[in-house]
Amino acid sequence: MKLTKIMIISGLSLILTAKVALAADPTEIPAPIEKIFVPSGFDDNDNAEVVLQGTFHNTCYRVGHTGFSINEESKQIKVWATSYKYSGACAMVMTPFIQVVKFGMLKKGNYSIKLEENSAISRNFSIKPRNSVSADDYLYAPVSTAAIIVNPEDDLQYLELAGRYPKMENGCAKIIEIRTVRDDADIVVVQPIMEMFEGEACENHELDFKVSHKLTMPFYGKGLLHVRVLNGNAKNQYIEIDQ
Repeated sequence: MKLTKIMIISGLSLILTAKVALAADPTEIPAPIEKIFVPSGFDDNDNAEVVLQGTFHNTCYRVGHTGFSINEESKQIKVWATSYKYSGACAMVMTPFIQVVKFGMLKKGNYSIKLEENSAISRNFSIKPRNSVSADDYLYAPVSTAAIIVNPEDDLQYLELAGRYPKMENGCAKIIEIRTVRDDADIVVVQPIMEMFEGEACENHELDFKVSHKLTMPFYGKGLLHVRVLNGNAKNQYIEIDQ
């Protein structure tokens, strides 16, 4: 009888220990950043940002926080990012990830950006003087999803953007032009320019939109798709396209 009680108590102890292990908080560690992407086109009136990219080697990691420190005099910026490491069984799956570092408004000039954990990972960054007092040079569409696809019929690459136009009491909004810039070989910067309309142009207008735009310069390899969107924000998407 005593032996049975001991076995029951031992079993309960093992269960409680397992529950404690499962409930353990994740550990916050430096993220395994491999590259810094610097989208072009920011001026001293923008909420400037860069994108950090790395790869998790199994499923026990999640993205954490980002931050930066800046030396205004030397225009040197140090960026950092963390990730959360969870305990338990992990599937060995290579998973690319990105983390955005927002700087806010920076003074015009040329900056150098380095990863705090590894100064060998660095990029240069330019902030131009503003062209207008408006928040953006253009009114950008509220894009929610973006992707580059290859059309099997003509083997060409197309940029696909989807989202929902803002609802207006009078008139409507439509994309009138999509501009793409390739200042760096590994970054595609997209400007989905939108304008306001009234009258007949708004008849049968649908709020949900999906547009396709042929890329005159195809993208291959690993990189960043950076789409400017409404309210001074941007949508960033890691892309990897085999040739």
